[in-house]
Amino acid sequence: MDYTLETNADLFQSTHTPKKRVPYLGKASDMVLAVSMLALGFFFWEWGVFDYFSGLGRTLFFLCAIIICFVYMQVNGIKQNAKSLTALAVCVAGSLPFVIYGGYPLQTALVLFDCAFCLIWVAYSCRTTIAGRLSGFIVADFFNQILIVPFYNFLGVFLNYKGLGKKDNKGRHLLWGIIGIAAAIPVIVLVISLLMQADANFDHAMTVIKKALHLENFDIYILEFFLGLPVACYIFGAVYGNSRKRGSDKITESSSGSALASAHKLPAAAVYTPVAILNLIYLIFIGVMASYLFSALAGKLPNALTYAQYARHGFFELCGIAAINMCVLIFSYCFIKRNEKEYPRPLRILSSVLTALTILLGVVAMSKLLLYIGAYGLSRLRIYSLWFIILILFVCVILIIWHIRPFNAGKPIVIVTVLLFLTLFYANTDGLIARYNVTQYEKGQLKKVDVEMMADMSDAVVPWLDHIIKTGESFDINLRLQAQSALDSHNKVTRSRNEDTTFSTWNITSASQGIENPKRR
Repeated sequence: MDYTLETNADLFQSTHTPKKRVPYLGKASDMVLAVSMLALGFFFWEWGVFDYFSGLGRTLFFLCAIIICFVYMQVNGIKQNAKSLTALAVCVAGSLPFVIYGGYPLQTALVLFDCAFCLIWVAYSCRTTIAGRLSGFIVADFFNQILIVPFYNFLGVFLNYKGLGKKDNKGRHLLWGIIGIAAAIPVIVLVISLLMQADANFDHAMTVIKKALHLENFDIYILEFFLGLPVACYIFGAVYGNSRKRGSDKITESSSGSALASAHKLPAAAVYTPVAILNLIYLIFIGVMASYLFSALAGKLPNALTYAQYARHGFFELCGIAAINMCVLIFSYCFIKRNEKEYPRPLRILSSVLTALTILLGVVAMSKLLLYIGAYGLSRLRIYSLWFIILILFVCVILIIWHIRPFNAGKPIVIVTVLLFLTLFYANTDGLIARYNVTQYEKGQLKKVDVEMMADMSDAVVPWLDHIIKTGESFDINLRLQAQSALDSHNKVTRSRNEDTTFSTWNITSASQGIENPKRR
């Protein structure tokens, strides 16, 4: 059974579900992709993609994965388009902060972000997205691309080889011989290890051979290879499944729309009344607490409260309320019964009021946080909290406009969210915290600098600790001594980290500070 790629005219026709499972082709390009994925799975662990301190390694992993997938799709006649090139730009941009900043608290979130967008890029390239436009269906696309397509083709990295040697049995025998050797490697290693322990001469001979062939870490490499197999299977399944349209149509725009429409069964009164009560409660709360809430907007503290007491009291509660309100809006949109395709006008009005009140509460929470930052400086938690409020406010503004005049609100929400994520990843938060706190202290705006906090941050704080130590006229002797102690503690951790690491931890920030480059294994 021959299976070919669909033409461009048919690429968006995803409503047809084949009755029979499409077989793996086993073409040359597929087998090259499979071998490349096996190597990539190994380097996933060797370069420490989830290692906190990995820098260059993560960037190399993502760039290699992108290049391999790009070449594979080009060889199979899959051309890029405007949407796929945009997603590709996001993928490349998301891979660069690792080599720029090295290990930092947001690295895990950035790894997951980049993985997700690489999958979406492949889907856009292969025209297998659920909807032809950027919209709220991207949620279904994420589910389809992250779970269904990769696992539907999970074993393809092995099964696509079955086409090899159909006309040449020697080729098939050679393939199975290679597979048998690979499967026997753990047993061979175990046997050799036991023999080395049983005889000193054999141990010496094997040691000489290992050093001659640079196989001192052979056992680690074997472990990394086998741990990399699930990674290879997953990436191959995603790329192959989209390229060959194998399992990529399990979720379609029509089925997603039908599922959403079938969920619209909740009576209107069950939603109108709670939303109206919520709006009334918020209005009463704002009216009663107006002078207290809005004092932060004027830059003043309520009587008998410190900056810390005022900023902390109610801040996280206000953020929680904003998040709850967003959930209420999503729930209302998904489950309210509708007689027409349009969103019911009464609920549109109530939701608009709720969104506006959410914006108001978000602005109050942000003003309180800014007042606190002005008094005590920046920290990671304060930056992340400020970023979260800004994201909520942007989404709420878009929703307000949508309630007034309906449009495809999913597109600007996705764009704003992606841009804010990239901004956060590129912000160099540790360097920003250190620079703000030190410069504000020099200007007399801050009473102290938390150098102990800086000691536990990334290498981006090193120049600012050094600045405190060397700029004697701006800092008292105690602060300089604390900065020296923090710098010594930071350098001690760095030296300890570099004693047993590979080149994968190299990053531009550390190199620019003259921090010792890690050695290879």
